[in-house]
This record gives sequence, C-alpha cells and structure tokens, in this order.
Amino acid sequence: MNIIEAMVVSEASITYSNLPALDHPAYAAGVSYAKGDRICAAKPYKVGVVDLVGQHVFESLQDNNQGNDPSADDGSNWLVIGPTNRLRAFDGTIGSGTSHAGSVEFKVQTDRTCDALAFFGLRGGTVRVRVYTSQDALIWDKTFSLFDPIEVSNQFDFWFAEREFARVYLVTGLPRGGNRFVHVTVDAGTGTAEIGAMVLGTQANLGITRPGTTVDFRDFSELNEDQYGNIAPVARQKIRLVNYRFSYETENTERILRRVMRNSGRLVVAYQALGTERYGTLVYGLINDLELPGEAVFSDGQLEMRGVVE
Repeated sequence: MNIIEAMVVSEASITYSNLPALDHPAYAAGVSYAKGDRICAAKPYKVGVVDLVGQHVFESLQDNNQGNDPSADDGSNWLVIGPTNRLRAFDGTIGSGTSHAGSVEFKVQTDRTCDALAFFGLRGGTVRVRVYTSQDALIWDKTFSLFDPIEVSNQFDFWFAEREFARVYLVTGLPRGGNRFVHVTVDAGTGTAEIGAMVLGTQANLGITRPGTTVDFRDFSELNEDQYGNIAPVARQKIRLVNYRFSYETENTERILRRVMRNSGRLVVAYQALGTERYGTLVYGLINDLELPGEAVFSDGQLEMRGVVE
C-alpha cells in the first residue's frame, strides 16, 4: 500500500514540450472577435486545493466582441473551454487529456524529490523517461513498452486479436534529489499520442495491502425518458473508487497519519504495489477516509480513495 505525494506542475515548471504553448491566438484588447472565435488567455484555476494561473481557451459568445477581458468576464461574452492542450495533462483530471500526432513530450523541472511517475489515460506504444541534473547532465534513461497482453489467452489471440496497450502505467526508481529535470516522451508511432494525467511525486509506503481491498466504478450517466416513453442515454463523467485494506506496524501510526493529513485536499496517487496495475488499484484522486485502529504489534487499517474524473 503506497501513495505518491504529487508535485503540482505549473506552466513555469514545463521547460520544454513539443506542443505549442497556445492552441489559438493570444487575446488582444484591440481586436473585435466574432461569435465562435477562439483565443487563449491566462486564467486562475485549481488543482486540488492549490491555486495556479495558466493559459486557457475561450470562445466568443458575441459578435463585435471587443475590449472584454476573458479572464475577468462573467460568462456574458466568453465561454471557458478549458486549459490549453499543453496543460491538460496537469489539470487534475484524466478525461481532458493532452494529445498530439506521433508523440507527446514534456520536460518538467522538479521542485522536490520525485522518485515516481504515474500515467493515466495513456495512448501510445512506448514511454521513455529521462532524468537530468540541474546542470542538464543525463543520469537516467529508460524506455517502457505499453503493450498489454491482458486480452491474450491463447495462440489465436496472440496472432490475430487486436493489440491492447496499457492506459495506466507506473514508473518508479527515478534518481532521488531535488531540482531535477524529468523528460517524458509518449510515442504512438503514426497514431495520436495522449496523456490524460501525468503525475510526478514522492513515494511513501503505508503498509502491506491485505485481502478485502475493493475497486468500484461509478458512472454518472443517466437515461432520459420523454413523454412517449422513449429513452435516450446521456453520457456523464465517471470515477473510480478504491477501498484499500492494509496492515502496518502499530508504532508507525503517527507517521502514516502525518503523511495522509499533509495531503488533505491535494491530489495523490495510490497503488497496491509495483506491477499490480491489472488489479485496478492504481488510482489518482483524493483521500476520502483513513482508519488506523491501534492494535498490538501490527494493525489493519483502511484507506478510501476517490478518483478524479476519467
């Protein structure tokens, strides 16, 4: 039973990317915009409880839209579409991902020790992770295949079934130390690469995962029924809920409690153990509840995670 205390990645943390900083022209006060025109402007937003400012996409709701600052608009003149493509991998959700033809690349400067990296909503064939010192010296370089044989159960499937690739992936063992540069490349070949969420952070072990750990799926979609009895599905967001059962040394109760409490309201990654992605317990979200009953030498605790929108 482990958590990754996530580093919040801001625009300033991204020192390089193969994606443009802006998806549309920057807002200019002297330009008259037509209805439907899209621009980019800086806007405050939150990742968990952390306040950030970053480029967002806005769409004009009016013709002759001039002199109305989108970042200060009340919704009368501009519709907020969301963060730019470059920021979506770090906006605290999985459903709104960063995508690019061929590959997606980010080089992020860390502000703390980051020894783990988790990906959600992946689309690609490989992930390459490089770590550089503050003097830009390469000290770690590994490439991981995302091919996932989860649907291969026989020889026929191996040769003829459609290839499946992992949508979530966990990388650990990054060299410890602050002020590093982590360069990530998700390569999709001739396809479109995508990262729903990319989470850099510091690992913390809470204990040993026990039987009774459960994974739940909650879909907020609904069926609409009209006066004639016709029904139509309405797609909504979906989340993952994980209830971890774990054993821990009772003398570590205060240490575990401190680690969880300092991440109150902050997005973290929780996982059962390295290589257990197939169990469905790798989740990115908020810690909902923690129970640490004090028993003898070892105790059995419980931690509930509510995943972000997928």
